[in-house]
Amino acid sequence: GDLDSRNPVTSTMYSLRLLRLKEKTPWYGWYITPFE
Repeated sequence: GDLDSRNPVTSTMYSLRLLRLKEKTPWYGWYITPFE
């Protein structure tokens, strides 16, 4: 995910495409309150 530098979003999306897996829920931005 966005907060995990070991597995960035682009690598996640690439891996899903490579493994021919589908998203259950489309990507969306989220925030941790009050640390926005």
